[in-house]
Amino acid sequence: MAPLLVSCQPSAQGKYGGYLYFIQSPYLMRFSLRDFGLEAVTTLGNTKIREISKFGEDRLLIAETASINRKRVARISWIDLNTGRTQALYPGVQARYIASAGVMVYDDGNRLYAIAQAEGTETTTQILSHRRHQLSAMLEVSNDRLLIEIVEDGLPAIHSFVAEDGSLTRLDALSATCKLKGAVWLDDLEQLACIERNDGNGKSEDGYVFADLDGQVLSRPMFPEGDTFLALTYIRGQGALILNETWTSPIDGLENSAVWVHDVKTGENFELSDTLDLGSSVVYSAR
Repeated sequence: MAPLLVSCQPSAQGKYGGYLYFIQSPYLMRFSLRDFGLEAVTTLGNTKIREISKFGEDRLLIAETASINRKRVARISWIDLNTGRTQALYPGVQARYIASAGVMVYDDGNRLYAIAQAEGTETTTQILSHRRHQLSAMLEVSNDRLLIEIVEDGLPAIHSFVAEDGSLTRLDALSATCKLKGAVWLDDLEQLACIERNDGNGKSEDGYVFADLDGQVLSRPMFPEGDTFLALTYIRGQGALILNETWTSPIDGLENSAVWVHDVKTGENFELSDTLDLGSSVVYSAR
């Protein structure tokens, strides 16, 4: 499929590099940050994709619902970006692969497991259990640490799981400050870009802050004027926080979308497309 150009601000042309992979059912799509070309990588068939994440250099991890023997089954699969080959791995609704530790973490809807892969063998350990579908988000924040948010006694709680030693720690201060869903780790700054849960006076701000893992708000980024922004991924080395903006047209009531970059070093915002919708799950790749 030939690349399709989308509208953009000329000042952002050539400023960034690499590609954003996202789902546009039933296709896996690729958007170029350099020339704003858009192309279909492969079709994913009769499946519903809930999210994608990194699985090594040339593969993506996919949480999907597939039709098997006339039944809809939630499972974790991977897809090879070079060949389009796919393979199912485990039954589950969410998963993350911690490459540095060789550990797969996946949620089957009630329990969270860590699978350590070493010397051709697998060791499975249950990390925690939760009420059905009460795990809202998982986010890798360092080479071997994963943040996990679940609902406990009706309240959201963020836990830190360290793959190296299997330890699990509840982060109460961070839970009070940040919503993990929609959060992005700024690894070279060691900060979390997250939607603020509380402004200190019991009122939800529904805006993004940059915070540390102790729950301390370090700064409040100024995004473009708009309705709703969702942080999708961060590009280390380019200082680029990718945002998806959505709003409802006051004229025809239709939903609209745009893609922005927020430069965490300068605070500048660049619009990459005023028509593209990246959804809620994006993976960055240099190629």
